[in-house]
Amino acid sequence: MAKYPTIFTSGKVGTVICYEWKGMPCVRSMPAHVRQTKNTKAAAKRFGHAKTISRLLREGMETLVPDYRAAELMYRVDNAAAEWLKQADPDHPGPVTGSLNGLELNVESELRYRLKNNITVDWDTPGKVIVQIPAMDLFESVAAPSGTVMLQLRISATGCMVQERDRWETKTATIDIPFEAGMQGARSVELPYRLKQGCLSIVAVSLVYFKKKRDEAEEVKEQRWLPARIVSAYYGK
Repeated sequence: MAKYPTIFTSGKVGTVICYEWKGMPCVRSMPAHVRQTKNTKAAAKRFGHAKTISRLLREGMETLVPDYRAAELMYRVDNAAAEWLKQADPDHPGPVTGSLNGLELNVESELRYRLKNNITVDWDTPGKVIVQIPAMDLFESVAAPSGTVMLQLRISATGCMVQERDRWETKTATIDIPFEAGMQGARSVELPYRLKQGCLSIVAVSLVYFKKKRDEAEEVKEQRWLPARIVSAYYGK
């Protein structure tokens, strides 16, 4: 270790690291190899696995979130998938808890603040997933931009095989709802989606607004009015 009594530069220059130790400026060379512990190797492997799961799930939500490659969305789903992998038990399939279930996909416009009522998912019917929208008064339950004439719920059921790291299948549906005063009856949507052992499945929903422009309804594409959320997740069957 070399010591410089008068000249001191903090930071890294090439392969040399300059630092201060006990008030004394010092320099040392960078190590040729950084030794990883067993835990750090496992964490790095798990996060790489999580990024693959994240990519496959985001690709399956392309109809809901067109910019599914956006960095902010990628980081959010990456981290949620990594948390799930750390806690997942492959021998005990069932509903997924934690940050993946209920993950908001647009922090600028969270679905829970745009739609007060909870959308639920029934995973128990073989060969299909049933998405249930409760009865609601739209003017009381939905926050909408001025001039909204119609709402559209876009739904995607998608999944991936966790160990094989392959996409499973994706099924989508849309529901058009006139934005009018008064109670709207409950609705349910059946998607022909098959659960499979070792598959992580999600149902995501986006809320799309339409305003009247001349004689047509035009989709609102401002980021602050593009709420989307993973409303339910399920592992294996």
